[in-house]
Amino acid sequence: MADDSISTLIWSGNLDISQASSVHDELMSALDLRLPIQLDANGVNRIDTSIAQLLSAFFKEAREQDIEVSWKSTSDSLKNIARVLDLESELELVEGSPGAEES
Repeated sequence: MADDSISTLIWSGNLDISQASSVHDELMSALDLRLPIQLDANGVNRIDTSIAQLLSAFFKEAREQDIEVSWKSTSDSLKNIARVLDLESELELVEGSPGAEES
């Protein structure tokens, strides 16, 4: 049975500029629900800067709307681009940040 008290977004494959519009729509729709949001990016093989920027803006908007966002799981690709772009804290991928996944 689905949990109606949380919105979960699951991504896999390659996330790049060609998916930016659909990822943006998913993120905004999740915010519109005003429920806690859980992100699962375990199956993401590659992610580019356009998606990292979308995620950064999404986390900022979620914080402004006081909507909890957490990671169910992440991929090495996501962690690497966040590190390279210095977005680990902003995307709550740093241990101890509010939405960081448990080790």
